[in-house]
Amino acid sequence: MKVWEKYKELVWRSTPLEGPETSLDYWRDYLFRVILLYLIPFSLLALIPSFWVNFMGGFHLLILFDILAVFVVYLMGFTQLPSLKTKKILLIFLTNTLALALMVELGSFGPGLMYLVASGVFVALLFPPKDSWYSVFFGALICILFGLEMNYNFFRSNSAEKIDFVGWFAISVNVVFVNGVIAKVVPILFEKMHQSIVATKKMEEVLLLKQEDLNELVHELEIQNANLNQLIKGVSEDFQEPLRMMISFLGQLKRKYSSHLDEKANQYIDFATQGGMKMREIILGLLDLASVGKTKEKTERFEVTEVIQKVIFLQKKNILRTNAQIDWTDEMPVIEAPKTYLIQIFNELISNSLKFNSPHESPKIQISCQEEERWWQFSVRDNGIGFDDSDSIDPFVVFRRLHPNTEARGLGIGLALVRKISEYLRGSVWAESVPGEGSVFYLRIPKAA
Repeated sequence: MKVWEKYKELVWRSTPLEGPETSLDYWRDYLFRVILLYLIPFSLLALIPSFWVNFMGGFHLLILFDILAVFVVYLMGFTQLPSLKTKKILLIFLTNTLALALMVELGSFGPGLMYLVASGVFVALLFPPKDSWYSVFFGALICILFGLEMNYNFFRSNSAEKIDFVGWFAISVNVVFVNGVIAKVVPILFEKMHQSIVATKKMEEVLLLKQEDLNELVHELEIQNANLNQLIKGVSEDFQEPLRMMISFLGQLKRKYSSHLDEKANQYIDFATQGGMKMREIILGLLDLASVGKTKEKTERFEVTEVIQKVIFLQKKNILRTNAQIDWTDEMPVIEAPKTYLIQIFNELISNSLKFNSPHESPKIQISCQEEERWWQFSVRDNGIGFDDSDSIDPFVVFRRLHPNTEARGLGIGLALVRKISEYLRGSVWAESVPGEGSVFYLRIPKAA
């Protein structure tokens, strides 16, 4: 491998490339380098037995050609003296000379015609379209020279074969025709490939710019989100201590002095205490909302039934208070997901159904699951007061209250928390509802959450 790498480096150094990589000339020159890289070792391997066979067979013209080929190959591959274009011309000259020599020595049906066509291919591949027609000229010239050789025997006293003018004319026309087709088709193919490459390159540049803009936007959003979460956390922590003190002192005030205050004053104390406790719930809710995704929750394998039973335990007081009935399908799936997040989601959805229950009947909550190809889709259905589910109302927006405070109690944070967790799990959540008839909340999470 080291020998090959050194050899490759030598050929590369002898054929330096110029111009931009987006130009066709650059890739024509690159193709020439690759042709040289493999042509040199194969041609040298072929020349060794060729000398012996030509000497034994008395093919003196081919012996002269072999000597010429060694010199030209060395000049093309291992020196920087001729320009790259000159080296290409030398390759075409070598191929055409070989074709003529083989035709003279071995006849028109030997390998000479193959090398003549190969010369046309090299011209079409290595030169611009305006020069590719030279292959037609070279092919016609070689055919004419060989036709003269057959008739006048310039190189040999007895030609290797005798063929009439009409037969050789037919062969020559076919050779020239093939070279003409190659000279026309290959440049068109190269041009179309070049256009495709340029278009792809431009598209990559556009996508790269868009990606850079997107990365910058994402970075800015991450900074803003981090600042917002830090602000929420800082403000929440700063608010909690004064709130605790306020609630505590209000409680002490009522215990010690309620007998000295009138009913109106005691009522004001209760209002202030309830407002403080509600503010504390809002602060804790905001902290929960800000903390989603901040720490990597452990993914566990568990039965969803365990999550529902855990939530029922957490909501036991509210369930007894409202005389609620919670049912779920017998076969809940075993999933892999952060268990804590699933508990939070179902806790908020069931709590929401218990809060917004109908005043005329006890809450009835039905939990079910539907398996799809890549998703688990859960639904939590209740018989509560419902809400207007038109497009203009999004129940999952933070602080969005669907009912006046006089109608039902809610902070407008729970459903926003459900959405944020579901999006963090690469899932989605949505709701369907009819006022007075209840609601259905759907949760879809991927099977590999």
